[in-house]
Amino acid sequence: MENAAPGISSQMNHTYPLQKKLIIYFIGFTAALAGLLFGLDIGVISGALPFVKNAFKLSVESEGTVVSALLWGAVIGTLISGILSSKLGRRKTILVSALIFVIGSILCAISPSEHLLIGARLFLGVAVGVASFTAPLYLSEISPQKVRGSHRAQISEDLCVMQARSLHLAGRTRGLAINLNCR
Repeated sequence: MENAAPGISSQMNHTYPLQKKLIIYFIGFTAALAGLLFGLDIGVISGALPFVKNAFKLSVESEGTVVSALLWGAVIGTLISGILSSKLGRRKTILVSALIFVIGSILCAISPSEHLLIGARLFLGVAVGVASFTAPLYLSEISPQKVRGSHRAQISEDLCVMQARSLHLAGRTRGLAINLNCR
């Protein structure tokens, strides 16, 4: 099999040793976390928005900009992820995306102004876009043909679960924004 992905000697051989199967599933699970992060980042703003609105005294237009910045960043991230994947490779691109997630999350947490918050969410959106493009691609490359579809379906499932969970938590905390002052 000359066309097999690196690190997998024979994708057509269905008698994988247990250790190799565990490694493949662990890598698949780890890469599928991109779906969890995407769902969390999109859904978490609904619970945080009342606090952010109070802390920064946001207008309706500014609220919309804070929410949509992540989605615009995801568009940018998706557009550049092909180039990054080709130049750096899928695995390194996912690692770069993870680094952007960390930096973007820290910037969102320490933002002293609405403009920095919007910029941080735009930056975080780039990570979302890169991860949402590159993780399924990487999974399809490393997964044996027999389990390829289940790994890709895991990303979609993770995305839906985290959005639903974030929205559920947001609904439970919405009343707290009135009683608490974040800053």
